[in-house]
Amino acid sequence: MKYSEAHRMAKIIGPQLKRGMSPYAIVTNNPQLGISEKTLYNYIEEGVFEEDGIDCTCLRRQTGRKMTKKRKQMYKKRKDRSYLKGRTWDVFQEALKENPDASILEMDTVYSNETNGPFMQTFKFIDFGLLMEVYHDTKTAQAMVDGLNYLEGIIGRDLFSKYVTFIVTDYHTKIFNPKI
Repeated sequence: MKYSEAHRMAKIIGPQLKRGMSPYAIVTNNPQLGISEKTLYNYIEEGVFEEDGIDCTCLRRQTGRKMTKKRKQMYKKRKDRSYLKGRTWDVFQEALKENPDASILEMDTVYSNETNGPFMQTFKFIDFGLLMEVYHDTKTAQAMVDGLNYLEGIIGRDLFSKYVTFIVTDYHTKIFNPKI
């Protein structure tokens, strides 16, 4: 749409909106506009007439139209990330400053086929440069816990407690469960 055309339409639409007319009434009473009610709403919402002082605040009442799929994707609901409280990288860095001699265990997963295949749970003891792997058939939070329990069983509870002060891992949304 050209600037001059938008300005011409705004001269017709503006005064009628200020009198409280709805976009439906404006389009119905002014066929020379050559647009539909939905198009008029879209133009107003997109700010086509903002230079002429017409915006969403000029509408007496916003319409109850359903959002398009494209617009809905712009406003996705935020994920609940409260389970990460106390488990962020910044918290970890602060804990390391307070306890510089802490032993760190890095835990990760390696997938052969991410959709349905088995995976390897890897454990790297940073102090020793030791890497251990545990094979799992399923990708669940319980499998991750079972891997940690298996590792603890191999080296013993006392050594595990001594050499694993922190476990650093990335969380996977499908298999992460902080309650376990």
